Amino acid sequence: DELLAFRPSYLKQDGVKPCGRSCSAAALGILTAGIVRRARRPRGMAAAKSKGDSQPVPTPIGRYYMFILLSTAVRSFEAGVVASMMPAIRTGLHLTYTSQGNVAGSPDYGIVPSGLLAMAVFRRFSAFSALTTGYFIIAGVSIFCASRPSLPTLIAARALGGLCWGLAAVHYPTWVNRYGPADKRTLWMAGINAMLLTGIVSGYVVGGLSRATGAASWEFLYLMEGLLMLGCGICGSRFASDVVQEAEEAAAEVAPGHDTSFVPKELRALGRSGLFLCTLAAGCFQSGSVGFMLYFITQALGAIFHWSAQTISIVVSIVITVGPIGGIILGANYLNSVGGYRNYRRANAMTAVCAILSLLSGCCLPLAGSSPVIYGAANLGLLLFGAAPTAAINGIAVSCVPEAKHFASATQFAAQNLAKLLIPLLGGAVIDRIGLVRGYHTVTIGALIFYAMAACTAYLQAARQDDEDADEE
Repeated sequence: DELLAFRPSYLKQDGVKPCGRSCSAAALGILTAGIVRRARRPRGMAAAKSKGDSQPVPTPIGRYYMFILLSTAVRSFEAGVVASMMPAIRTGLHLTYTSQGNVAGSPDYGIVPSGLLAMAVFRRFSAFSALTTGYFIIAGVSIFCASRPSLPTLIAARALGGLCWGLAAVHYPTWVNRYGPADKRTLWMAGINAMLLTGIVSGYVVGGLSRATGAASWEFLYLMEGLLMLGCGICGSRFASDVVQEAEEAAAEVAPGHDTSFVPKELRALGRSGLFLCTLAAGCFQSGSVGFMLYFITQALGAIFHWSAQTISIVVSIVITVGPIGGIILGANYLNSVGGYRNYRRANAMTAVCAILSLLSGCCLPLAGSSPVIYGAANLGLLLFGAAPTAAINGIAVSCVPEAKHFASATQFAAQNLAKLLIPLLGGAVIDRIGLVRGYHTVTIGALIFYAMAACTAYLQAARQDDEDADEE
């Protein structure tokens, strides 16, 4: 009763009752109340973009950033649940291995085009309307899939969910780039990526324990995902629209008839920026190599060390938690101390160094032999250094061409997820041809080589841009 007393006002209205006195309802009420309580402030607060000083973050801005982190973790929770519950899903729905691969890749069917769709959506609709509608659509299709489980409904729910979530994933970095405080902007950008991985790991652990103990079915966990996204939709709808909206993205500001080219002027500006293109390439190979590892590391560890499924699950969870999440946080802290990602030269220098160190760690994988300590250290170094520049890559991409921020974020999002889809597909073909362990090492090192090359080229572009700016001054 004490917990339920904190539920938000819309659950206290006459005739409206919570859906049960359960811990889940209480927790959802507390989370919702904590974010919503002061979300609706005077609308002028949204215009308070921080400059170079270290002033306190306006309350609506800070609250909305908390919501960004929460919604990111909630949505990525689904990916971890499906990955860990895949054996149960395969058994329950009588899937073949081809169907299983279709389920695993189905989010990308929506995510990849959503990056391109976002360019049109944010020119015609407000971010508040588009994102809030997307949250409720994701909740609806997830709940429907849980109540009518089948292969078509699961694929459709994941694909449509990926399509709608892609709009939020495109908008969030541009919002942070505009409203994040100058002295914390890089850390805020890193927080989104850290919460993405936190949600995946949480879903992986919860799903794995549920499958091992029989505590919950995959349908129940998918239902919980739908209810959590419903809570996100309610929370998001309570914010003032101009807190969510980036001032420069309003559809009314697009003047029809001024640009008659088939290719939007924002895309042409991105195509002329060597810094953006090289940073985009680095981000693609970074995402592709990580995606490939997540698909095949479980099988590779089983083939090399012959561990049990439970041991592999624990090891993979620890490696993902310590490696990528730790790398993102450490990299963002360092970058923040040297001026943030808008110091393009320093940011790209860090990216290049980390990419090279990640490549060197990857080269140690085939040399580790049957030593789990050396192999684990190599994987940890690969993921730690490989993920450290994440905030730098995302921040540079959305800020280096100021007149095309949403287009830059959308292009980067679509390209990175396309790489995350294609590299595992190509890697799987290589594995089929030369064997699991050898193919896993070959593809991982190959992707890291291209990652390092793109990162070094991006640094050269940033250095040249700095020199050109200095000459103009």
